[in-house]
Amino acid sequence: MAINRFGRFLALAVTMGLAACEEGVAVDVVNSGGTVQVAVTPRSSSAKPCVERLVVYRDGNEATAIWQVTRIRDDVCVRNFTIGVVPAGFEAGVRFAPPVHGVTYRVDASGTGFRGRADFAVGERDGTIGHG
Repeated sequence: MAINRFGRFLALAVTMGLAACEEGVAVDVVNSGGTVQVAVTPRSSSAKPCVERLVVYRDGNEATAIWQVTRIRDDVCVRNFTIGVVPAGFEAGVRFAPPVHGVTYRVDASGTGFRGRADFAVGERDGTIGHG
């Protein structure tokens, strides 16, 4: 299963990256049980962001997406994702490719009125996520 293979690569030296605070959301990337979790959270209690598109790029280059999902149902509101797992109400636009250590990745989450990003790099051994 791709997620299990992916978990093996999660020795991350990740550093928090560009969380689009001017656009009202923070994007956090963490390792949870060998999978990469992405959380999009509002910076104010009045904001209710619903992600419409989430993309993971290699080296922050939009031409090198390793995974992408797009919302296809308007009645679905998702803010938490497991990279490689397509949530209900979404469809995959790019087939999942597990990240490799030593490479920087960017998660880009967008929806009506917001866009947020976080960079992370896969480390070599310990399974932690580092933010860049």
